[in-house]
Amino acid sequence: AERDLAEQFGVSRTVVREAVRGLAAKGLLNVSPGRGGTKVKRPSADSVTQSMTLYLQAGQPFDYEKLIEVRRALEVEIAGLAAQRRTDADLALLHENLTLGERDDHDRESFVQTDVDFHALLAQATHNELWSLLLESLGEALREGRWRGYDVPGTAARACQYHRAILAKVEKGDVE
Repeated sequence: AERDLAEQFGVSRTVVREAVRGLAAKGLLNVSPGRGGTKVKRPSADSVTQSMTLYLQAGQPFDYEKLIEVRRALEVEIAGLAAQRRTDADLALLHENLTLGERDDHDRESFVQTDVDFHALLAQATHNELWSLLLESLGEALREGRWRGYDVPGTAARACQYHRAILAKVEKGDVE
């Protein structure tokens, strides 16, 4: 009840009401006045992603070394699982992405999008939606890192070379 929450947190009922309204708008609470009150909902994939993005943005300046460490752990595991579980349809999508990535007419935005898409497709090829969710929750930070990296000479060509090597291993089913 609002009264209990206000007392517990030492705030007014107005503050509780506004907080409940904000959390309900984000899909985190289910409000049923008179019929069970307010209940915590299981967060959706979008709300988890949004929360993680806000968390990463709030800690500016961001430590990209930490992001690279997490990215390495996620992406290596994702690639290994994709090698085990991928379907022919997954491989076709990855090959299509690689063809897009190897074009010479990339601007910064198309390079970043194609690179992010490659890793998202690998995560989808695990056939475990939690990998996609975890990767997507880091999405904005990963995009920013790739955005900045674009200015390093040869970045786009190296990314394509790495993606081609990863795809070859996934295609062969080589988990290692």
